[in-house]
This record gives sequence, C-alpha cells and structure tokens, in this order.
Amino acid sequence: MEHMLYKCESYAEPQWELLSEAISSLVKKHHPDAANVHITYQNIVFNTEIRNLALSIKDKNDLVMISLLIHEVRRKINALRSSDDSIIIQDIPMIRRIAHMTTVLKQLYLFLRNISNRKWYNAMQNISYLMEYLEHKLI
Repeated sequence: MEHMLYKCESYAEPQWELLSEAISSLVKKHHPDAANVHITYQNIVFNTEIRNLALSIKDKNDLVMISLLIHEVRRKINALRSSDDSIIIQDIPMIRRIAHMTTVLKQLYLFLRNISNRKWYNAMQNISYLMEYLEHKLI
C-alpha cells in the first residue's frame, strides 16, 4: 500500500513532487520569502497539516483546500493504480501526470463552487493559479 501511495518511482513519487512544487509556487506568489513546501508520508497517509504551510497561508479555507487536494490526489493515485497495470511497468510522461493533476484540480474547483462560490472564492482562485502553473510546465 505505501509503495502505491507514495514510494512508487514511476508515478506516485513524481505526482507528489509535482504537487509540492505547485503548492510552493502558490505560497511564494503571496509570500516570496516562504520556504518550499514538501509533502511527506504523514501528510499523505494521515492527513496531517504541512508544517510550514500554516505560517505562510492564513486563510483557513485555503488550508482546507490544500488538505482536500492532497486527499483527492491520493484517491486518484489509488484509483489509477488499482485499474491501470501500465503504470507499474513504465514511467509516466510529464504530460500525462500533469493531465491527471489538472483533472483533480478541476474536480475540486467544481466541488468548491457547488458548495458555496462566495465562501470558497479565494481557494478557487488559488486552484486556478495551480492549473495555470501546471499548464506553463508543459511549455
């Protein structure tokens, strides 16, 4: 189980690194001096708060959005690994990994919009920024 969720060098590890990089970019957009975000085993498996994130992000809804994002990426990895044998055999190209991450971000965006557009407005703006960041990685 742990290999599938975070130790797999062909899919899970690069996905968590990609998400960490994107969240770091989001944090540095608001706080240029902030440290990089690193998602750990405890964040993935036990839903613990990322240590340096609460120091940089003060909006509780943004912290909840990031927690939901980690949960959804974990769910996506689990679903893909349970259904797709090709992931075990080969490395996944960056374009496919970004497409998977963008799908998760779009799902979370729609979920938050359906709950309450006004309450989650800033979190939705941050999700849009994360999607743009991932698009620019392809260029």
